Parts: sequence; C-alpha cells; structure tokens
Amino acid sequence: MKFNEVVDYMTKTEHIHLITGLVVGEAWWNKLSPEQQEALRSSAIDAGREMSALNNAADAAANAELQENGMAVSDIDTTEFVEAAVSEIDALGLTEAYEEVRATLDAN
Repeated sequence: MKFNEVVDYMTKTEHIHLITGLVVGEAWWNKLSPEQQEALRSSAIDAGREMSALNNAADAAANAELQENGMAVSDIDTTEFVEAAVSEIDALGLTEAYEEVRATLDAN
C-alpha cells in the first residue's frame, strides 16, 4: 500500500475489524439434518479462524514493511473507545449478540 510514501506516522486504532459471515436462507438451513448443520457450522468456524490468522499475518507483514521503509507505527490505548462502543451496543439492544461474539473470539 506504500502509505510510507505520503505519511511518516501511523497509529493503529483498531477501530475496524473485518469479518466474513456466511448467510443462508432459513428455509434452506431447516432442510439440512442436524448433522449437516453442525458440519457446516463447524467448517465455517474453522475457515473463519484460518482466514483471520492469514489476515493477521498479512497485516503484521504490511506493518513491518512500512516500518522498514521509515514509517513510525504506533499502538494506542483503546480502552475509552471500547467503552464508548460498548455503551452504544447496549443502547441498541445488542449486548447479548456482542457477548456471544466476544466469547467466540476470546476462545481463539
């Protein structure tokens, strides 16, 4: 991406986390046997974990290349940002969904 050609500093805010979800129709899903549903769910989780690992490795390599080319890359304390985001999640009534996602991510 060669950001180092136009800026000298980058701060990693981690305000965006890309995810990939598989979406299927409820009628189709319900036609699957419980075994098929579990196989699909398990395979999707495994594939997601693999893609996340590949994405994290690519991100680390890109950051290293930027630093090798003279850019200063910094991390910051994101605690206040996370707290603000969680309060919005609560306000939207998504606390249960958020906790489920966090439990899944933290299990990895």
